[in-house]
Amino acid sequence: MNLYSMRRRPESWPSTAVLVALFLASIPSSTALAQRDASDIPVVTKAVALEGVRIVQSPGRVIENGTVLIRNGLIEAVGENVDVPYDAERIAPDSMTVYAGFIDGLSSTGVPQPKEEEDLPPVPDRGNPPDDRAGIQPQRDVRSLLSADQKSIENLRKLGFGAAHVVPIGRMLPGSGAVVLLAGDEPRDMVLKGDASLFVQFQGARRMYPGTPMAMTAKFRQLFTEAKRRQQMVQLFESGTSGVPRPEFDEVHYAFFPVIDREKPVFFYVDDVLEIHRALKLQSILGFDLSLAGLHEGFDAVDALASSGAPLFVTLDLPKKPKWMSKLKRDSLETILAAYDDETRTATFRDVEAERRNLEARQVMSRDEFASVAAKLEAAGVSFGFTTRGAKTKDIRKNIREMIDRGLSEDAALAALTTHAAANLGLSESLGSVDVGKIANLIVADGPLFDANTKYQYVFVDGKKFFYEKSERERQTDDDSLAGTWTFTAFTPDGEQSGEVVFEKDGESYTGTITYPDLDVTMELTDVSLDEDHLSFSWEDPNSGTMTVEGSISGDEFEGIVIIGEEEMLVIGVKEDSPE
Repeated sequence: MNLYSMRRRPESWPSTAVLVALFLASIPSSTALAQRDASDIPVVTKAVALEGVRIVQSPGRVIENGTVLIRNGLIEAVGENVDVPYDAERIAPDSMTVYAGFIDGLSSTGVPQPKEEEDLPPVPDRGNPPDDRAGIQPQRDVRSLLSADQKSIENLRKLGFGAAHVVPIGRMLPGSGAVVLLAGDEPRDMVLKGDASLFVQFQGARRMYPGTPMAMTAKFRQLFTEAKRRQQMVQLFESGTSGVPRPEFDEVHYAFFPVIDREKPVFFYVDDVLEIHRALKLQSILGFDLSLAGLHEGFDAVDALASSGAPLFVTLDLPKKPKWMSKLKRDSLETILAAYDDETRTATFRDVEAERRNLEARQVMSRDEFASVAAKLEAAGVSFGFTTRGAKTKDIRKNIREMIDRGLSEDAALAALTTHAAANLGLSESLGSVDVGKIANLIVADGPLFDANTKYQYVFVDGKKFFYEKSERERQTDDDSLAGTWTFTAFTPDGEQSGEVVFEKDGESYTGTITYPDLDVTMELTDVSLDEDHLSFSWEDPNSGTMTVEGSISGDEFEGIVIIGEEEMLVIGVKEDSPE
């Protein structure tokens, strides 16, 4: 079988705004919520009070029952005994927790993907191409490229991100970055800190110089050195020194001046260990302020990263799981790892099973290394933020949970998304925690932050409220996580065996059937039991006798064992659909 799985009136009269606010306060909360969130109703007040909520101000600082007061985009008050003013919109979400909004350390959120130019003229000298063709465009400013209606902004905001350090899209030197708030009708409404970085990456020019990592390293040194010499010429000329000719303006070199003066950091996006060391070497030779993002292979450079003192942003883009691995949960992967034998060799082509399992175990070990970078940096006492660059939106929360599974503490994960990210971007005074005076970037969640089933009911960005209702599928899952059609797959010595299981709710209990698609045989389930997340059921197989499945259910996924006599085999399940 198979398991998957105010114009003034007389002084004594209240203002119109006050009357409207008092009227709204008298409406039942569900009705008021629907009206407040309607896009055609003007905002009555710029004050919002989140009352009776658990407040995680920052990692380790918690108010179990308090109020957060927001006004004009800032946090005006936080605590257990906050006086809520008459003009505040009062929201009292049941059993909710408030967290600081997340900060994306590096991405191109809100920047449209540039179109590939076709039929470009050939480059006469590929060893010395025009700067734009070589990907050398440090003079570009991401603020001129932003688009407020990009879907990527909404996608990231739904995940709890309120701010992002965004950079242009390009090759080696795409331009300067800015920190933006993920809300606003126009780009100018979004920018929090402009000219925040010079973005560099080891992504070479196509079929011309600089195309290799070594060439890009040399090119950066050349540009920096030339810019430093040009700056000295400019300073001499501006000082009135006799005999100094007026320097020519060069937009590429001038873009380096704030970096040379250490007024703007260089953000290097690095993938492998060699790129990490190349970036660190350039910094040590040239003497600029360096931040590193990406660090996919940071597990092999923890000591160098720790001693560098550079602000770090670890990627949330993990390697894609092989299809077979995505079916299994951690306990099963640990079983595979326990059987790994580096000395295994296949004697003949007819005996490949052991080597196949060893290869699978090596794949698990390799992915674990990538997922362990954050935990290893935490263990080394290094603070870091996260970058979503390259990560698919749907994978971000899942990948954070996987990093936690590989040893990263939840406090460190929260810090990486909030306090440490703010510190590494030089924005601790305005972002990163739920404190008075800071920008009101907040998450209102219905459970523990990193729980797979936790939903974000509200996200506030710059004090603007975004309300996220659960989808119909999510509500069905909350109401009944079992009823519906499932595919279960068992991993047997003879290969994978599958079956379709249909569970039905019968009062407070469940009934069901299992069908073997290959044999067109359907059997009734017995002893179906769901106790919190533990599921078990049995049936009589015409050939193997009593078969029992036991394990844990999480949302639309199941993992456990199937028991046949004295044998136990791994079984997984996936919910295909819910009842109408």
